[in-house]
Amino acid sequence: METIQSETAERRNGQQPEPSSLGAFLQVLSRHRTGVILIFLLVAGGVAVYTFVQTPVYEVDSSVMIRYGREYVYRPVNDVEAGEVQPMRWYHPEEIINTEIEILRSKALIRDVIREVGLAKLYPRLAEKSLAAEALLTMATDRFAKKLDVSHVKKSSVIGLTFLHQDPQIAVQALRRLVELFKERHLQVFRNPRAAFLEQQVAASHERLLAAEKKLQQFKRENGIYAAADQKALLVRQYVDLETRLLTGRNREQALQQKVASLEGSLQSLPEDVSIYSEEGRLKKEGGAMQTLLNLQLQEQQLLEKYTEDNRRVKAVRREIELVNDFLATQEGNRRRTTRVGRSVVYQQTERDLLAARTEFATARAGNEALEHRLQELRQKLEKLDQAEIALKDLQREVETSERNYRTFRDKLDNTRIEDAMDQQKMVNVVVVEQPLVPMKPARPVKRLNLFIGLILGLTCGVAYAFVAEYQGVGAADRRRQALSA
Repeated sequence: METIQSETAERRNGQQPEPSSLGAFLQVLSRHRTGVILIFLLVAGGVAVYTFVQTPVYEVDSSVMIRYGREYVYRPVNDVEAGEVQPMRWYHPEEIINTEIEILRSKALIRDVIREVGLAKLYPRLAEKSLAAEALLTMATDRFAKKLDVSHVKKSSVIGLTFLHQDPQIAVQALRRLVELFKERHLQVFRNPRAAFLEQQVAASHERLLAAEKKLQQFKRENGIYAAADQKALLVRQYVDLETRLLTGRNREQALQQKVASLEGSLQSLPEDVSIYSEEGRLKKEGGAMQTLLNLQLQEQQLLEKYTEDNRRVKAVRREIELVNDFLATQEGNRRRTTRVGRSVVYQQTERDLLAARTEFATARAGNEALEHRLQELRQKLEKLDQAEIALKDLQREVETSERNYRTFRDKLDNTRIEDAMDQQKMVNVVVVEQPLVPMKPARPVKRLNLFIGLILGLTCGVAYAFVAEYQGVGAADRRRQALSA
């Protein structure tokens, strides 16, 4: 007390002592060493007692890797039109990992784990409470979620899992069930229940396909169509062939018509009767002239078949015929007796040629008329086939569309069945990288760390107590001194 009073007196006189800071600090601790020791022992002992009394908590670790699988495959929008129930888009890797983390943290998954492991095993004290089962399950779910840590390992597709529990065996069991149920939950979340829908669509599209095919076959039977392209090509070839034949026939008909006209003209110019016998006998010259005349007339008929009457060769032959006729006329007056008259051979031959030409002309005309009628029928068939071909193409397109839809639905149904089989086999794209193992040491409390913290905290509290007591003592002395002086 004397020291404190002297220091106070010196402070009043304006004279400040200049001891070292460390020395002053040690002096304060020395003056209050009893309290400092008690506070230190109390705090450090309390921390030590809490450390050794606290129930140990074990930490179980596990990790799973998320692989890029069929759940995240892009499906275009046109598949939706062909029977896709839910189109899937492109997922970013971070988005995929966050989705899986949310599934792992979901309350529904944790509730399933608690049901599988057992509420009494996980939280026996909680199970002893007289509350409704649903309320107990909700409380256990919240407690489990607080002790479960789910984190993404950066720059990887790995998710780390950590679970804290007082019993290491139960902690391992709970974490393993969590991973297994996560796989099943993953399949349930990404499962696309469309098999029943696709089966209905396959049956409906198959019926539409059969109806379209039946309608197409009936149309073909009614219109006599079996191979439209080949039938049309055949009709076109027949039409071109008949048209060529008709053109040739018309040219021949025109030539025969000209021949008939020429023969008719020649027949009118030829004498029907000629002298065929003389009682006195004909001279050798007259007989030769008659033979020459006949030859010239035959030559004339042959030329007329090839050339017109204005042709130079025809005119030359006719001039020769006139000369022969003039010669015969002069010889006729010199005959001493009458001659016998008969039908001209040239006239008869010309008549026969004319009859043959007329017959041939009539045949050619009748043939051309038949060809024209046949061409008209072919035109009508082609027009009918063209009209039927338009409806046929519509029916064929309907069949092709129905068949394409049927194949699309059938392929998707096959793929869906494969996916369902994979789901039943639990072929999930989640791989357990590290299985949870039973830890050898508890995660909490860390005894050495707690004891060290207790020592530091005890020393800090003791020093704080010394300084608080020091300043409180100085203040009390000043108040007493003021009271005495007053």
